[in-house]
Amino acid sequence: MIKQPGSVLRVESADTFGVSGQLSHRLEEFAQRYCQHIGMALPAAHFVLERNAPEHSGFGTGTQVGLITAKALALLSGDLLATAPELAERIGRNGRSGIGVHGFEQGGLLVDSGKSKQDKVATLVARHAVPSDWRFVVVIPKELQGLHGGAEEQAMRELVIPVSQTEKLCRIVLMGILPMIVQQDFQGFSEAIYEFNYQAGVCFKSAQGGVYSSPLLEEIVNFVRGRGFAGAGQSSWGPAVFGLVPDDTSASRLVNKILNQFGFENSEILVTQAANQGSSFKW
Repeated sequence: MIKQPGSVLRVESADTFGVSGQLSHRLEEFAQRYCQHIGMALPAAHFVLERNAPEHSGFGTGTQVGLITAKALALLSGDLLATAPELAERIGRNGRSGIGVHGFEQGGLLVDSGKSKQDKVATLVARHAVPSDWRFVVVIPKELQGLHGGAEEQAMRELVIPVSQTEKLCRIVLMGILPMIVQQDFQGFSEAIYEFNYQAGVCFKSAQGGVYSSPLLEEIVNFVRGRGFAGAGQSSWGPAVFGLVPDDTSASRLVNKILNQFGFENSEILVTQAANQGSSFKW
């Protein structure tokens, strides 16, 4: 989980229920689902989404917006102990959003076991904090958009991932990613993250036309690695791609190199760090 781009929801008292701001249609949809699921009326409150990550860009925006809406409704109804998996079920986001659900609750580097037919949400099997000095340089080309909606659902139904590929990914997690994060081995962790991301892309190659969803994204990943930063990859279906660097100074230098090489606007690139805590709420 990363700190930016994030979502901020403000809730105000009102005579009737209402929504405004960014993605207001999504807020209303999630609120309706939540209230129908538990049999409660929409509250007398006004929901305003003041900030959110771009949709269909690899940030799990739908899940995060849905969960903050559900959390607000739970708090308003006095349900202070509802867990993130419970909230996700109430808004119908528990199908493929295991990491996003667990990350909403606790942040950090997360590993789930995959979702079985019996699981309401994929089981979380490992979590570890990420060093606070490390930075993620994230590029979001505005001309591209990740697979979503019906096209994504169809792709997920049609994909057949060989057991051998799943075993390869599990090995990278168990013998690469997890021990490297425990040891805070930046280089080892970076190599493992790249290899996992690449092999995950192999799994989705038939749906997105390649290991990466666009030649541009592949070019950016290779450029980052060519500058000496091994931990580069694509987030979900893209178009967000990232490069992991050890500190702020390295991040600034990489940002300038990417801007000079690709001609992106400043709004298409950001620097952030891992979010080692889950979402927060203020009354």
